[in-house]
Amino acid sequence: MAAGATDTGLSLQASKGRLEWAVSPEQAVALATQFKADISKQGALTPAQAKAAVPRELRQQFDQVLKSVTRRPAGGLKLIEAGDTIAARAFKPRS
Repeated sequence: MAAGATDTGLSLQASKGRLEWAVSPEQAVALATQFKADISKQGALTPAQAKAAVPRELRQQFDQVLKSVTRRPAGGLKLIEAGDTIAARAFKPRS
């Protein structure tokens, strides 16, 4: 592009990664224990498995707490049309 080449019309976009604990396994197990769920194994179950282990009546509250102790790192990159990027869609006039 610096040499005067035209734009390819493509862009890179990061996909969402899997949900993972942002705290130590011991803290994750202790947190789930407060919600009457045993998620201990070697380490701790994944956040999705932990949510499934919590009793249904406490699941909504656990889900709220889960947001503060988990993270979702960026996944892989994929090549998309530049017009389909989030930024391009934000400035595209609505029909």
